[in-house]
Amino acid sequence: MAIPNTITFSLQDVTNEIYGDANTGRNLSTCFTDANSSDFDSDYNPNADGTNNNLLNFRNYIHNNNLSGVVRTILFISAIDDVTTTVFSNINTSFSGATNTGWDSNAGATNTNLIINQAGHTTSAALNCSNYSHDGYSDWNLGTITEITSLLNEDTIINSVSIANGGSSLTNATYWSSTEDSTSFNVAMASNGTTTFGGVSKTQSLRVRPQKTLELSPTTTYNVGDYAFGGVVFKIFQLTY
Repeated sequence: MAIPNTITFSLQDVTNEIYGDANTGRNLSTCFTDANSSDFDSDYNPNADGTNNNLLNFRNYIHNNNLSGVVRTILFISAIDDVTTTVFSNINTSFSGATNTGWDSNAGATNTNLIINQAGHTTSAALNCSNYSHDGYSDWNLGTITEITSLLNEDTIINSVSIANGGSSLTNATYWSSTEDSTSFNVAMASNGTTTFGGVSKTQSLRVRPQKTLELSPTTTYNVGDYAFGGVVFKIFQLTY
C-alpha cells in the first residue's frame, strides 16, 4: 500500500509493508536487508553501502512496486508563515535544471533540491524553504509555479487558518516559485493568482512561502482548510496508479 510520504510513520508501518503482518520482532536493519532496492522512492533511496540509512529512507516505499490500481490521496500544504524575503539564488547566471512546472507529489521538492545542490550555492529562496520548520515538521520546499499560483489563489483559507495557528497572512506581493526558464536563466513568479514565466531576474528580492506535497493512503481523510502536518491544506487530489 506504500509507506506514507511523511516524517511521522513508524517502523511498524515499514514491517507491515514489507512482510504483510504485524510481527514486531524485526528491526530496521532487517527491513533494509529484506527490502527491494528498486522499490524505494528515488528521492529517498538508501546508500548502497548501508551508511547513513535511516527510517525516512522508506518514505513512499512500495514493496514489490505493485502500483496497479493503488489509490493515493495527494495533499498540498502551505506553511503558515512566509520565510525571509530573498533573491532567487546567489547563482544567477546559470541553470540548475529546475524545470518542473505542474502538480506532482515530488515536483517542488525535486526543483528545490536541484537549486540547492548547484555548485557554488550558498543562499536561495529554495534553501530558506528547506530550512523552515514548524510544529516539528521540516519537510518543506519551494513549490512549482503551478503550486505557488494555486496557493496564492487560496489566500482567504490559508490566511484564516495560518493566523488561527499563530502564523501570518500571505501579503499582496509577488512570490518566488522554484520553476526556472532554461533559456534565460530566469524564473517564474506568482502574484495574486497570476503568473509570470521568463524575463524575471533572479536578483530581485521577492516573498517566499514554503509548501509541501504529501502522498497518503486514501483511507486518511482531510479537507481543504485543515491544519495538518504543520501547515494548511490548500488542495487535494485523488490519484489512481
